[in-house]
Amino acid sequence: MRLFLLPFLGLALAGQVLEGPLVLSTPNAVLKDAVVVGRKEGSVLLLKAPGIRLENVRVEGVGEKDDFFEPDAALWMEGCHGCQVRGLEVQTPSAALRIEASRDVRVEGVRARGEGRAPGILAYNTPRLLVRDSRLEGFLDGVYLELAPEAQVLENQVEGSFRYGLHLMFTYRARVEGNRLRANRAGSAVMHGAENRVLRNVFEAQRGPLASGLLVQGETGGEFAQNVFRENTVGLFLLSSQGGLYRENLFLRNGFAILVQKDRSGENRAEFLANRFLGNLYDLAVDDPNPRLAFRENAFDRALPLDLDKDGRGDLPYLPATGFALWVSRHPPLSLFAESPAVLLWQEAERLVPGLRLSLADPAPLPLGRPGGRPEVGMLALGLVFLGGALWWRR
Repeated sequence: MRLFLLPFLGLALAGQVLEGPLVLSTPNAVLKDAVVVGRKEGSVLLLKAPGIRLENVRVEGVGEKDDFFEPDAALWMEGCHGCQVRGLEVQTPSAALRIEASRDVRVEGVRARGEGRAPGILAYNTPRLLVRDSRLEGFLDGVYLELAPEAQVLENQVEGSFRYGLHLMFTYRARVEGNRLRANRAGSAVMHGAENRVLRNVFEAQRGPLASGLLVQGETGGEFAQNVFRENTVGLFLLSSQGGLYRENLFLRNGFAILVQKDRSGENRAEFLANRFLGNLYDLAVDDPNPRLAFRENAFDRALPLDLDKDGRGDLPYLPATGFALWVSRHPPLSLFAESPAVLLWQEAERLVPGLRLSLADPAPLPLGRPGGRPEVGMLALGLVFLGGALWWRR
């Protein structure tokens, strides 16, 4: 493969159509207002020196190699400390950006569409990476960060990923803020890291078998605050994570608002403070024999009455894990039968099983009105059908 090398000192290219593969290997080089056209084989634009700056670049002709960690990419950065990308446009069968062993990289204004075969932005061993104001659609993972301490993922929009919209692995003290993550097949995930902050994001319309707005797995500590979880199969999926604070989040019209499960990696320990629950099928489901969860000052539009200490107070917002609840998580249309007599009997029978009788409750739940807006047309129509049938039967 022929590579075009540009090692000249003080390189500055602007307003050109360039043939790739193209390697920039001069520190502090500038590539601006350019189009780089590859040969549909391999990566197209490679940055291999510190301080390089790209502005308003379009890349075409990316190769189709889709190995998850070594895909062909429109832009491949390696050893590119302090490099900046502002404005990158690409449509690719593989990856848009591949960033390796580079620190203090700034990536802003990417517009990229993929074919679901590789991550959109793939970053490995990239301390203090910034990804801001980018639009990614149709990749395997929209943004995948591994070993990216103190990364910042801000104000991006990721939609239609074939797996995760945002996926953080083995990363600590990252800040994920102001992003919109929509209709990604598995949702988004923060996994096996520590002290990450996930703030003011919107996770919506992740639907499918155990699709979740956000999966938090094997995490230690961290803050998850003021996020919106809207119309997901599972809003927040907490799996063997310890010490997180979940505060002031809104859970709106999800199947499960929160699903807590345990695997072999450890216990669940978390605090839920001042969250709001509106229009969810289940506000909380727990599949863990010994959860260490604290609920305080949360507001619910409805709650399952349960009098734990038999003193007559009752009406505590507690939903045990049930076989039916977990079944619905895999087959959401079955939620139609959630309050049928058969299912209520089923759930009552399961409450007699010691492992499912959990003493978990918010000691001071706050009332919350039902969400406004248009009624659910399908459920309204179904109710009218049942009403008509009942009236006909009485005749």
